[in-house]
Amino acid sequence: MRLPTILSRHHATALLLASLGGLFQELHAQSKPVAGDIPKSMRQVSGITLGVDSLASVNSKLGQAVEWHTGDAAESEWHWCYQIGASPQIIVLMFESDGEMGTAGHSVQTIRVVRAAQSGVDLHRCAQMRSNAPPRTPGGLRLGLSRTAVQALLGTPVRAHGDSLVYVWEAKELIPKTAATYSYWNSRRKECYGGDEPFSWLYAQITVRIDKSGIYEFILGRSDNATC
Repeated sequence: MRLPTILSRHHATALLLASLGGLFQELHAQSKPVAGDIPKSMRQVSGITLGVDSLASVNSKLGQAVEWHTGDAAESEWHWCYQIGASPQIIVLMFESDGEMGTAGHSVQTIRVVRAAQSGVDLHRCAQMRSNAPPRTPGGLRLGLSRTAVQALLGTPVRAHGDSLVYVWEAKELIPKTAATYSYWNSRRKECYGGDEPFSWLYAQITVRIDKSGIYEFILGRSDNATC
């Protein structure tokens, strides 16, 4: 959440969807998210956590990468990536940060893990990761898992279509009084929140893509946005 940016709930949703390349636009329009938050065991890959790490900390942990920028306004995104392993089994680990909501430090809002051959990514942009350990979440989500194994980990998806299983969460959260932005939003309590405590809307999602050999791509996303 940036000060003094003021985002409506619908604008915040649009920005998050844009940061994922439009992947979830149809989903959000037609499916009902699950109340709550993405499981903590599914927010981290290779030691990098959604909403906690940024470009600087990723570079420190995984090795120096060069970021690049695409789009503008609501479609503004920063990207950086790593390649793991050797051809023909290279895996791409990509991070994205929304240009408007990702802060100046490029907070990690999206983590994508995908086989290089199906990534569409120019590998010349991707740094070689220090470790060749296959990327996975603490909860066990990794490339190669079957559809049955994914549902054993995450349950029934909000939507299943084609080769994809999609999970979406949404929650209303009070802004902590200890937060740096609390005083700003609290001063706008009447006009923004009808006199109630200031809050933000959390949106999170996991999309898993599967072929005959199992998961070939999974994407984790999480964003917490101010509402006014």
